[in-house]
Amino acid sequence: MTPRRVLAGTVLGCVAIGLSVGSPFVAVVGPMLVLLGGRVLRRARARRRRRARADDLAAFVDRIQHQVRAGAPLGPALRADSAWPLDPPTALSPPDLELVHVALGVLTQQGGAALHSLDRLGDTLRARRAVDDETRAQAAQAATSATLLAALPALSGAVLALLEPSLAAFYLREVLGAACAAAAVAGSYVSWNLIDRLTWGRP
Repeated sequence: MTPRRVLAGTVLGCVAIGLSVGSPFVAVVGPMLVLLGGRVLRRARARRRRRARADDLAAFVDRIQHQVRAGAPLGPALRADSAWPLDPPTALSPPDLELVHVALGVLTQQGGAALHSLDRLGDTLRARRAVDDETRAQAAQAATSATLLAALPALSGAVLALLEPSLAAFYLREVLGAACAAAAVAGSYVSWNLIDRLTWGRP
């Protein structure tokens, strides 16, 4: 069963349960939480995959460097590596992929001092990675604080509902209460989405 079908089944299940127990909250907010939570998880996985591709690219350049330093010509060294040819750069590719594509393309087509060029390419990739790691560490601290602020509307409503049973009943049983809860969840997601894109860019 595909993830999309699992997600669709979960959403329909929330709606069915909400209608059967007479709870607008479960029928409306439940599917929202499932859908928005799925988007958050997919974005996190896409970012991890992009990070892993960048690590694989750096390892690929290091392997080619090692083989050329050992005396192998650049062309055979590239053809012997399972990662070659590299995938063409796209909007979702690591930023370093286009740099490696151009550098290796020039070296294979026009020749040149392969070892010296590969050394400089490896140094550039390592320097970029160091800057990227430092930037991510600083951005993560700011993003954590901002995410807590973004979740404040939904969290405050949940805390108040736990403290006041009549408010919890209003959220669970009344259409207006479910609409208020849905607006709080939507507002928190919109705020998180804006913070995430400003902090990390597109996944």
